[in-house]
Amino acid sequence: MFRKILFLTLVFAVGMAWAVSGEAGAIKWRYFTYVSPNDFHAKMNKAWAEDVTKASNGKLEITHFAAGELPYKSADVVKAVATNQIEMGQVGAGLVAGDLPELNVFSMPFICTSYPQFSAAVKAMGTIPDEVLNKKFGIRVTMHWPIPAQNIWLTQRVEKLDELKGRKIRTWNPQQVEMLQLFGASPMTIDPSEVVVALQRKVVDGAITSALSANDWKAYDIVKFGFMLNFTMAHQFTFANAAAFNALPSDLQKLVVAKSEE
Repeated sequence: MFRKILFLTLVFAVGMAWAVSGEAGAIKWRYFTYVSPNDFHAKMNKAWAEDVTKASNGKLEITHFAAGELPYKSADVVKAVATNQIEMGQVGAGLVAGDLPELNVFSMPFICTSYPQFSAAVKAMGTIPDEVLNKKFGIRVTMHWPIPAQNIWLTQRVEKLDELKGRKIRTWNPQQVEMLQLFGASPMTIDPSEVVVALQRKVVDGAITSALSANDWKAYDIVKFGFMLNFTMAHQFTFANAAAFNALPSDLQKLVVAKSEE
């Protein structure tokens, strides 16, 4: 009887060890997008995370979070990925210009205003963003992509640059602040997740963003006019903690790269 109990105990222990090791075998990553869950790029990133998880047969389980689901704002993303609080993040270059001024070149007004220009510029930059991010923060770039042309959406009609004088306009990078100051407007930096509330409460008279983002935010219920300058694209980075990426088995590294390219 003693031998039987000992044998069953060993079988149970081995079974439990196997179960624990099986559970531990799944590598779990968290992926944060700085906008609300209903925003187009939060939906896109969530679908990407699910696609990678499925393609890896669950060996790499990436769970996506959007604004409000984790305690981060856009300005926190780089440092959260750098310290491995989250393994992946996405953010606009202009929103983290304080940490990465070298990578904010696309935010210069009227320099990069179309998809072909953006594509050519990304190719011309080559590995520079990866080198800068790795050196400063231990981060690896996985994707570059643009949000469509930026314009100024307003509660009142504006037809000339002079008519921007005195108006409070939401901005999201230093170049936009300087541009609006030159136009005589009053720029106000507001996180993307707080723009609609600022418009509703009339904290600002308008906001700089793309038509796509304005539509996702249902800003058309508040702002009725667009001053269409198409003055820049919005350069977005998706990146991963370099140490976390390097710790992946080679097949999973290749999968993340392939799915990012796809």
